[in-house]
Amino acid sequence: MRSTVGRGTGTGADTADRDPAIDLVRFVCLALVVVGHSMMVSPVLHPDGTVTTENTLGDQDWFVPVIWIFMVMPLFFVTGV
Repeated sequence: MRSTVGRGTGTGADTADRDPAIDLVRFVCLALVVVGHSMMVSPVLHPDGTVTTENTLGDQDWFVPVIWIFMVMPLFFVTGV
């Protein structure tokens, strides 16, 4: 018989103390980080044929105030405690 102690099988005592609401908050925070990062960089083809990247989301005027309001990463780490 193999021991499953410490393997995190997803059943029993290792999930008994987990709060599904906190797990949902973690998931939403992580999804927002992924979406935000994917929106930040985009390739740009210039008329001379060169390709560069630009921070399209960071160039928007509304981005800075919104990112200060929705600080996602601190919330992600707070819920991880």
